[in-house]
Amino acid sequence: MSRAQLILAAILLAVVAGVAFWLLSPGAPEPAREVVMTGSRFAQETNLYKVNVPQNGPFEGYYDYPSLSPGDILLVRDKLTAIEYDNRTRATKVVLAGFEAAPALQDGLFFSGNLTKKYKVGDTVELKFHVVQTSMTYKDEQSGTSTTIVAELLDELNGKARERSPDGIPATAIRKYA
Repeated sequence: MSRAQLILAAILLAVVAGVAFWLLSPGAPEPAREVVMTGSRFAQETNLYKVNVPQNGPFEGYYDYPSLSPGDILLVRDKLTAIEYDNRTRATKVVLAGFEAAPALQDGLFFSGNLTKKYKVGDTVELKFHVVQTSMTYKDEQSGTSTTIVAELLDELNGKARERSPDGIPATAIRKYA
């Protein structure tokens, strides 16, 4: 075999391998599903957040939002009904229309920093949360038994993103919505 034939065979083999890889690769990952809710719909979802005990599942409890799944992006869009900055906590309390329907939301959500110059009552805003999944194992030292809980969390509200923002939900999670 001549050198030219060897180079041609190597190129042909590389092309065939590239085409095979392209045809067999799974492709780009699916984009995250965006779920849009009003403030009152988010309040209903919050009220329904509960533990579901799976039948013969790999864990003993699962806290979930009924309409959301890990990987989803939740967009809550509604009018601001209250906004107030607390100098002591360095956080801005934000209340949206409909939050009064959920005890956990009646006092509002607390965002890091003073947002009162950027937003005012009556503005329509969008809150953006990423739905993540986490698990925790609790061990009872007396009995030696362990319980595993798997939970869906809103990352900016009570997940890792919130842990990195000690004064409240990161301010990047709220914006004006036209």
